[in-house]
Amino acid sequence: CLFFGDGTITPAISVLSAVEGLEIVNPGLAEFVLPIAVVVILGLFFIQSHGTGQMGRIFGPIMAVWFGASGLLGLAAPAQAQTFSVDYNYAISAFGVGARHGADGGVTLPGEKRQFSDAVRYDAPLQKAASSMDGWGAAYDGHLQAYIQGTTSLIAPAPNHETWLFGDVKSSLTDSFIIQCGTCAAGTTGRMNFRVFFDAVPTGQGGMTQSPPNAEAFYIASNLWTSDLAVRAEGLSSPADGQVDLHHYRYDRLLNGVRETEQSPGSSAGMQTLSIDFVFGQPIHLDMSLEASLSGNLYSGRNTDSFVGQASMETDATRSMYWAGISSVLDAQGNAVTGYTALNQRGLDYVRSFASATAVPEPGTWALMAVGLAWLALARRRRG
Repeated sequence: CLFFGDGTITPAISVLSAVEGLEIVNPGLAEFVLPIAVVVILGLFFIQSHGTGQMGRIFGPIMAVWFGASGLLGLAAPAQAQTFSVDYNYAISAFGVGARHGADGGVTLPGEKRQFSDAVRYDAPLQKAASSMDGWGAAYDGHLQAYIQGTTSLIAPAPNHETWLFGDVKSSLTDSFIIQCGTCAAGTTGRMNFRVFFDAVPTGQGGMTQSPPNAEAFYIASNLWTSDLAVRAEGLSSPADGQVDLHHYRYDRLLNGVRETEQSPGSSAGMQTLSIDFVFGQPIHLDMSLEASLSGNLYSGRNTDSFVGQASMETDATRSMYWAGISSVLDAQGNAVTGYTALNQRGLDYVRSFASATAVPEPGTWALMAVGLAWLALARRRRG
């Protein structure tokens, strides 16, 4: 279905996408996009009827000029390439079987989930030890998620027995966009007011019993999550006016029933409203990262006849970190700007909020499927 649909609708989508670029130069040209696209498509099919060789002689030089102009514009205003990555690292251990490590990471596709799951276990008549952990991360357009959880348990009839685990998952993205509008002169300064959201839910619990009471025995369940944001605008005479760096962390630890919490001084999770100066027509670079970590430990202590303990941890950063949109843009005189765009290299507009990380088919994909199904139905009807 997609094959037939693609062959039918691709010319229209390609031409329409190209003509829509006029809206970037001047949003007032939006009403002329469809008529211009229709005229171009009719002209292409008229010329094609005279042979593909004629098409090549006409459009070969046009394409050469196009690629040359694109390269020169890239040198004039280099934009940061959009990248997505997810990394994880962990280690788990159980008394009697030793430790196991795992790590992976690197560039991913937008919305691609990188995950892991592992466990070790020792089981004897009077002694048991186990540790397990799983986690995943994903980076979408303007949106990050990370999750990790683990458990460890120990039944020991003797002193100096221990199980432990630790791990972290980190999602990150880099991108850049350029703010333009029909009434804004390229090279003039402006001010962008924007919002970013980040939050996570850390939980930890545990318990132990030992005989005789031993002050050295312990259980620990700890969680840590961090978020980092860096926004930098090019072209300003004073670079400090065009950059924002925001770091937030929260650390929670449960030690033998006593809970402690520490977080970034002077900051809190949730929606953040920020602003920077920028230059119209110059790139604004964006770097975002979100990390979820945990660690747990059980130790029977010395001079222990028996020990039973367990600890479990979960750092849920699926509430995530995301770009919540540009709330307003001001020109150099402090006047509100309307009709502006903040497009990256893929045509993604950072004016919008990326609160939803759900991957959905693009309208073009649905259109291809519908046309393909209609084509197959028509072909089957003709055969009948």
